[in-house]
Amino acid sequence: MISKIKGLFDNDLRVWLALAAGIYFIGIVFGLTVHSSWLNNQVQSLVNSAKQVQGLSSSGIFFFILRNNLTAMIYSFLFGPVLLIFPIFAMFENGAILSLVGLDVTQNHSILVFFAGILPHGIIEIPAFIIGAAASMSFSFALIRGIFSAAHRPDIGPSFSRNLIRLGIAALVLIPAAFIEAFITPLVIKAAGG
Repeated sequence: MISKIKGLFDNDLRVWLALAAGIYFIGIVFGLTVHSSWLNNQVQSLVNSAKQVQGLSSSGIFFFILRNNLTAMIYSFLFGPVLLIFPIFAMFENGAILSLVGLDVTQNHSILVFFAGILPHGIIEIPAFIIGAAASMSFSFALIRGIFSAAHRPDIGPSFSRNLIRLGIAALVLIPAAFIEAFITPLVIKAAGG
């Protein structure tokens, strides 16, 4: 079983993982250095989503977070074949939003509150998103290559199966991340003075 899981993280996926992580990092740098109205609108949308969950119980927040995260990951996989735009954009946007939220929380509270708000679930959630984006990009590339090259068409089916399993693993990892974000992160933020 372990060897099968290791086989899913082959050299092909490692390239896509590095690319997804690099795009995420570029998004972080962009959010820290470029002030754009588009990005501010994305953050405002996130703030509006946060207002929606204010009246929910911790269980309600858990299901809200899990639904949103899974929906984003599935859309990225389904729409990735459109020139890889969706997974690339999703990773970039998430990195940029994280840095903007970090700046805002750091200015209005402290860096400790920011880390308290991101680290408990982020150490699980961010790698899950990177794995999901890498799976989306890997399959999308195989599909695009197969469309334009008959020699690569036989690769489409195996790539789909392999990357669907990878996506499933990433989706499963989002469950404990959402649980931590809903039940534990608020306690850590409170302990940090937020």
